[in-house]
Amino acid sequence: MKTLSQLVDDYLRHLSIERGLAKNSIAAYRRDLNSYLGYLEKQKITNPSQVTEAQVTGYVSSISESGALSAKSVARMLAGVRGLHRFWLFESITLGDPSSMVKPPKLPKRLPKAISVSEIEKLIEASGPDPKKLEAGEPDLARVRDRAILELLYATGARISELTALNLDDLVDPTMIRLFGKGSKERMVPVGSFAQSALEVYLVRARPVLV
Repeated sequence: MKTLSQLVDDYLRHLSIERGLAKNSIAAYRRDLNSYLGYLEKQKITNPSQVTEAQVTGYVSSISESGALSAKSVARMLAGVRGLHRFWLFESITLGDPSSMVKPPKLPKRLPKAISVSEIEKLIEASGPDPKKLEAGEPDLARVRDRAILELLYATGARISELTALNLDDLVDPTMIRLFGKGSKERMVPVGSFAQSALEVYLVRARPVLV
């Protein structure tokens, strides 16, 4: 019977040859799995069939509680352990996969990164013509619509779903629109002058043709 270290080497060869992983990826897998082997040795595990779900869970807990790794790193290391056990099961080295039900730690939720005002202005400028500076002739109506959409989103903070659900009746007056959020909750939102101009041009010149 091969040692655990030799069986890990077999798995890494499989990743390299059969799946074509790069050398750097293989090296990362080796580091993570060596950590796992070290834990199993402390548990006096010498055969893959001896590994239980409780021991895999214990390993995840030990690296989580060490404080040296982020939740993302712990999840990555568990993914490597799962891949190893699936390989052993596929190769009939074991009769089951003790890692299949072990859950990774919850990753912290991150707030979306807001773009700067200058980036927003560039995005709006690129979306379509300035409604206050339209030249004579027929403008690109699709871009007039796109400009109105972005101006409204920026001015009102509406969700995409709220904006696409708007009806003409929701335009209470040129300075106010009615939005329906989650759970059909209604709220009245003021519309700034730039969005007003873009919306007016869209309704008068683009919408009759596009809709």
